[in-house]
This record gives sequence, C-alpha cells and structure tokens, in this order.
Amino acid sequence: MLLRLSRRAWMGILLAVPVVSILALSLFLGFGLRDLRALGRYLVHRKAPAATGWQAPEPEGDLVDFAVTGESRILALREGGLWEVDGGALRPLEASQGLLHLFPDGDGGRIWVAGTYHRVMVWEAPEGLHYVLSVRGEVRGVQRRGDRLAVGFEEAGLGSGQVQLFHRRMGASFEPEGLEIAVGMDRWSGFDLSPDGLRLVANLPGGNGVGVWSAEDGRLLASWPAERLARVLCFIDNERVLFDAGPALKIRDAAYAHPGNRLLVARVGVSGEITVIAGNFAAVLSAARWPSLSRMAFSDMEGLVRVVELGSEPRLAMIFAPKERGIPWQVRPGGNGLWVLLKGEKARVERFGLD
Repeated sequence: MLLRLSRRAWMGILLAVPVVSILALSLFLGFGLRDLRALGRYLVHRKAPAATGWQAPEPEGDLVDFAVTGESRILALREGGLWEVDGGALRPLEASQGLLHLFPDGDGGRIWVAGTYHRVMVWEAPEGLHYVLSVRGEVRGVQRRGDRLAVGFEEAGLGSGQVQLFHRRMGASFEPEGLEIAVGMDRWSGFDLSPDGLRLVANLPGGNGVGVWSAEDGRLLASWPAERLARVLCFIDNERVLFDAGPALKIRDAAYAHPGNRLLVARVGVSGEITVIAGNFAAVLSAARWPSLSRMAFSDMEGLVRVVELGSEPRLAMIFAPKERGIPWQVRPGGNGLWVLLKGEKARVERFGLD
C-alpha cells in the first residue's frame, strides 16, 4: 500500500516528519510556540560583546547592582558592600553597610547609594562613601538636577510610594523643601526629573496611568491612562516624556513579547498627542538614559536590549541580545557603549558597542 503512494505524497510525508518531531519534542519539554518565537528573536539579534569586564559562577559572584563612572570604572554592590572590578576580579572598597541600590548621577563620578534603614548615601572618588540623608521608606530612586534632589521611596501599600524633594543649602547639605508627591512605585518602577529640575514624571497613585507634576508646588500638570505601572519613565526634554504601557499580564505571560507592550512619547500640555516608538517586547527589567540625554536603553525578560535615539524625532535605533545567554538584569550607559549585567549560570558584566 505504501509503495503505491505518489511522489508528491512521499514528499509530504518527508516534510511532515521533522515538523511533527519538533512539535512532539516541544510538548515533551514544555517548549511552546512562544518559546520558539523568543528563540527566533534571540538568534536574529544576538550580538557579541566588545569587552567582558567581569564574570564568575553565579553562586560566587551574585551582584545586586552595578554602575560605571565617567572613567569607565565599574563599581558593584555585593554582600551589602561596595566593590570595584579590578583586573577582572572584584575587590572590596568598603565594609558591608547594608547597601541596596546604585543610582548614577551622570555628573562626573558621583554615585547615589541606597542603604538599609532608609538611608541615602553618595560615593565620590577619591573621598569614598558618606551619608547624606534618610527618608521614611525603602529608597527606589535618587535624582539630582542642579541644587534640587528628589528621593523616591516605597510606602507600606503595595505599589505605593512618595517622592520627597530636597534643596541644597550649603556645600553637600540637603534640606527638605516641604513637598512630597504621592506616586505609584515598586522595585521595578521609579521616576525622573526634567533636565531643568522643575517637573517630575512617575506613575499615578494606584498604577492606572503616568503623570507629570510640578516639582515646585506638586500640581499634576498632565496624565495618560495605563493598565499597569510603567517601568520606563524618563524625560526627553523639559516638555516630552517617554514611558512604556501595555496590558497587566501574569508573570508567565509577561516573560514573552506582547504586541500590546509599547514605548510611547507624550508631550505635556498637548492632549492626546502620543507617538509609538517601539512595541512587541516582554516585561521591562531595566532602563537607563545617557547623561547627554541623547539615548536611552532598556532590557526585557526575553533577554533583548533595545536602544532608542532621543532628540527631535525619537526612534528605535538598535535591538540586540547578548550572544551568550543570560538575563539582562541591569543596563548602564558608558561612553559610546552600553554595559549589561547578565545573570544565569554565570554572572557577568559585558560592554556592547553601539556604533
């Protein structure tokens, strides 16, 4: 019976065998269509690093955060202390003080440091680390523009936070301006100050939109609806903001690219004018903007990193996936390149050229 099949039938059977085999193997391994699509995106966009600053097996080198100073010096948080990458190895700079997060200032080599007990510290070379002030909750962001300092911290309610504003009076001393702005905030979502320091962009309380406030009197100047907390929040200039929006997905679904996830540009004072810059990405893990305001980059849970050119007409300029697999936990600009902290079987810090 089989010998009487036509050549066309035999060709159909031969072509179907690998397809059926792949589907059967996918079902056996729990590897579905979304995984195949994600793998395809990775293969299309994979990119080799220009340099590896540091790497180690994950149990031996679990970094909490890292930053790159103006001299391309890599600082890292590990075991509650501040470390430096020296010759490819980690060298402790300070004794463990319960340090939690780093927030690069963009002005020289200054790095703002969040610590336990709601402390805000600053690291500068060659002085090192010193205490600046304390707030009421766990610090989720520190931004400085001129003499104005903004500190974002979480409150007891889930997704609830405050941004407290301070003003520099004498030397490195900051005093409260008497203004706190209630915002939506969690470990993935922060805020940004405009270049002139007069406006604040953050999630609305309750996480149902993005807003821009006056940093002088706390008035809400503009807002745009959303279904979840935005993880990308930055000013392009004093009038335009960049943020991500999309559906509120469960953790498993958020790990895959979704066409509803979009990167948007909106202008304060212009109702309804929203431009889509990019779309179809997974949940954002990290986002950072160059101090020059010329670029920003963000990574997602599928392992892809996107670079956006800012300016008069913002656009998606590049998509890449680190060639050796890993979770792009943190991205940090450094000169003309982008440094990425990747976690997996090995933890590593790699630099990728963008030109």
